[in-house]
Amino acid sequence: MSPSFPHPSDENLNVYILLDICHMLKLIRNSFASGGLLKNGNGEIIKWKYLVDLNNLQNSEGLRLANKLRSSHINWDKQKMKVNLAAQVLSNSVADALEFCCDVLKLPDFPGCKATVEFIRLFNNLFDIFNSKNSFQKGFKSPLREVNYNYWHPYLETCYTYISQLTDTSGLLMTSTRRKTGFIGFLVAIRTFQGLYNDLILTKTLNYILTYKFNQDHIELFFGAVRACGRFNNNPTAQQFVAAYKRLLLRSAVGGKGNCQRQDDTDILFLGDSISVNNVECSASDISVRRKYGLDQSPTCLDDHNYIKDNIPNLWTSSFELSEYKEVVVGYIAGYVVNMVKRHIKCVECQDVLTLNDTNYINKLVMFKDKGGLCKPSKDVVNICRLTEKCINHILLVTHGKLPHGQDIMLGVTTTVVKMVGFSRIFQQLNTHIINSSLDDNHVHRLVKVIAKSYASIKLYHLGKQQNELDSHSKIRKQVSKLVLFKHQ
Repeated sequence: MSPSFPHPSDENLNVYILLDICHMLKLIRNSFASGGLLKNGNGEIIKWKYLVDLNNLQNSEGLRLANKLRSSHINWDKQKMKVNLAAQVLSNSVADALEFCCDVLKLPDFPGCKATVEFIRLFNNLFDIFNSKNSFQKGFKSPLREVNYNYWHPYLETCYTYISQLTDTSGLLMTSTRRKTGFIGFLVAIRTFQGLYNDLILTKTLNYILTYKFNQDHIELFFGAVRACGRFNNNPTAQQFVAAYKRLLLRSAVGGKGNCQRQDDTDILFLGDSISVNNVECSASDISVRRKYGLDQSPTCLDDHNYIKDNIPNLWTSSFELSEYKEVVVGYIAGYVVNMVKRHIKCVECQDVLTLNDTNYINKLVMFKDKGGLCKPSKDVVNICRLTEKCINHILLVTHGKLPHGQDIMLGVTTTVVKMVGFSRIFQQLNTHIINSSLDDNHVHRLVKVIAKSYASIKLYHLGKQQNELDSHSKIRKQVSKLVLFKHQ
């Protein structure tokens, strides 16, 4: 396959053909998802069903295996023009999740997914090679230059052979089917950049090639800015285009300001609801939230309304355990929580106990995903995150899976975790450090609160995002461009 032809004015120069990589990636995703089955050169089956099963698993467990896969990626046909949905499906994080479910968790829905993992990784790496933006990047995201020629060139040849041998279920090569454009586009891109390397790098015309410069993002961003100037009109007339073009050239913008602006954070009106319970300052709304969702250890008074049904297990007395899937994911998220906590806790001794000291404790997902940069949380941090997850799961049981309402949900969860932890068993390395601190500044207490609050914020944000995704299914704005004005969406 020759992706170039001599320049009409100068036969010593070549004109190269390149199909936009972002569009080709979407076409690969479309072919993979629509057909559902592909075969590689070894006859191994590549299944879209594994991605559907992974999404169902993550939705049922309420946690993701360190990837961005969600229902909008599976139901891609409603947003088929979004490149990020295709790139996030054909990504290393999804491949890692499939491999982890198969090899480590050994779940029954994922045997034989090796071919699918290989397919996803290959197009992820190809997209990285054809989307390099920074001359200082490493690996497949590095620019094409002479010093890394032996790294990317053999891999491109391997990819060329792999794509050329892909077939559908009937044995017909994908480059010969009706959905051949995406596969041929990647083959053309491989040969094009190899030719550009020979013409530009070997001749010392350029020191390196940033492949991102060759895609259509720049002109699409410009067209998007022009359309934005037309407000509701996506098809400007010639006169409107000229006006928008002039405005973009001048970068003019009109901004309005009111007569009075806020200059500080002074609270004009303030009413506290703090009360004392067992010599501990608590918020009245916090106590109400904990009783409403069954997080309070104290028994309900006879005069109080019982919000919790009898079939809901008690968080304090029942064996409210997490599944193996949730255990490993919570341990993985705990590493991110450590980074969040370090931004709030400046005490060096407290920061030291957040990371892993016990070599016998190893989180399977952290070790599987770690390439040298992941934070390994200590066992105490993971235990606090696990308790926070249990509290939120208990709230979802009470609400039958619906999002909890109230301003003090996070405060109620944090208070419950603090009461459940028991300071005698947590962060014992800080026992001496606590003695040296003041009575009103208990560092262990503050650590537990910040860890629980950080994890709760991550979890509640995830639940809110899930709910927004469910609510947005009924909207047609993403499918209809013109008629949406009449649908009031």
